[in-house]
Amino acid sequence: MFNVVMWGCYVNSMKSLSSLKATVTNFATNFLSSGLAGFLFFNEALPLKWFAGASLIVVGVVVLSKSSIDKKTHSS
Repeated sequence: MFNVVMWGCYVNSMKSLSSLKATVTNFATNFLSSGLAGFLFFNEALPLKWFAGASLIVVGVVVLSKSSIDKKTHSS
């Protein structure tokens, strides 16, 4: 069921975003939701390294989205 929802969100994001942004955003969302679901539903441990990696992924997505916006405003 969750895979169907993720694919639906991915296909919808491909309609409004570039393929790179849609793919990276989908990966980050999938990674974070899988980790948090494992923690909440299966009591899996999330070590500090997981949070460090998740933080770097979120920062990367933010940098990617900001750089795309900056390029569009500067090229106009």
